[in-house]
Amino acid sequence: MKFLSLVLLGTFFSIHAAHAADGPVIDMSDETRTLHPQPMVGEIPIEPAFEDYMFMLFDTCEAAGIKCSIYPMMGAIYNAAAFQDAAGNRIVVFDRELSPRLGYVGASAAIAHEIGHHYCLHLSDRRSIGKWQREAEADAFMAYAMKRQQVSISALVEMFEELGFDEASETHPSLSARVVQIAHGFEANSLSDICPGKDPN
Repeated sequence: MKFLSLVLLGTFFSIHAAHAADGPVIDMSDETRTLHPQPMVGEIPIEPAFEDYMFMLFDTCEAAGIKCSIYPMMGAIYNAAAFQDAAGNRIVVFDRELSPRLGYVGASAAIAHEIGHHYCLHLSDRRSIGKWQREAEADAFMAYAMKRQQVSISALVEMFEELGFDEASETHPSLSARVVQIAHGFEANSLSDICPGKDPN
């Protein structure tokens, strides 16, 4: 599965590089295609993720029991982001500068959260749901997948604390509300409990 995913990623990058002189970019200011756009820094070049980030993404998909038709990329976006390009390709972009702050488990969890946005169709069919609900579902998906990778609730909460998610914002619930969703993800018996109204297939 990982080998096939690497081949698909190589094909994806080759196609996009052929259509853009400087390679693919993520437009952080385009909220119709990007979740977690802050800071608003415009177009940022992205490139295929390093192998460890690729495996974090593939391992999360495998743990959650979903097909991993999501491309792992990296770029200097000061964050992790779910992105869907004009062709409908689903992408997770991770800034490798986060790794020293978050460690391996934290980086895996951040990537899992972005996969959750894609799984729950927050950039397509279910984009109209509220911003806090999108984050709640992505948090629950992340917890569901990370539990199946033997990660504890406390480790996930520590990651959120490190990122400074104490207070609620326009786009994200408070830390206490997010902890509730982490617990929900840990307790869920299947992904059908994670994204209400989404076809589990």
